[in-house]
Amino acid sequence: LVWEEDRAGDLKLGIRWVPAKKGKAGIKWVPTVMQDTVIEAVERLKRISEPARNAAKFAEEFPEQFMVHSGCITPKEFSVDKSLSVEQFNAALSTKLTKFTSVSVKWLKQILVENDGSITYRSLGEFEYGKYINKFPKWPYADKNGHVKVSEALLLHRENEFHVDFNPRGFSFCIPTVNHINDRFVQKESKGDRTLWAKYEFSLKSGEPIELTTHRARHWLSTMAESGGMDELTLANWAGRA
Repeated sequence: LVWEEDRAGDLKLGIRWVPAKKGKAGIKWVPTVMQDTVIEAVERLKRISEPARNAAKFAEEFPEQFMVHSGCITPKEFSVDKSLSVEQFNAALSTKLTKFTSVSVKWLKQILVENDGSITYRSLGEFEYGKYINKFPKWPYADKNGHVKVSEALLLHRENEFHVDFNPRGFSFCIPTVNHINDRFVQKESKGDRTLWAKYEFSLKSGEPIELTTHRARHWLSTMAESGGMDELTLANWAGRA
């Protein structure tokens, strides 16, 4: 967030951002009536993303090491080369295995084969480190131009952060995609009450569920702005195309 004075000497709040469509970096100014809402939203995002940012910072400073987090149940001086029990493994990865033998998960079978049938924090660290940093082509940066490190990203979360049945993986870090957002906007029977519309009991006048993708929301906003007199250059800047 940035604050700048306008011509009248009043402080105006803006959101500094780098568009994904190869447009130039810029500032989106926040209407005065929305300033408090935006500030609160950013503070909430900071709180939500803090555990994931800590995990990303650990991966940045200690490559290929497993981050022993608060959910782990091993003793403090537990060796990274000591075999983990199934219970210790489950606590570390937020899984629910009953045994290591006859596992069908491909990556887990591979780790067992490469480590003579045992799993250690060291072997987990090597695997999980590669798994998460490979999602970022310019690691340790989150963006292609190397402006923002993953450990400094505002929109960051842990794997399973919003899952109903599984606990977040304390060592993980992920950038949300448009699919995560659409998952909360498009109402389907298979999703139950996961969408924002169902959560707050919103529906169409007919009683039918609301189906609004991010693309439709952007298109609607652009149409309204254009009909309100916004020029093409300003529209292109807002959309990140200029």
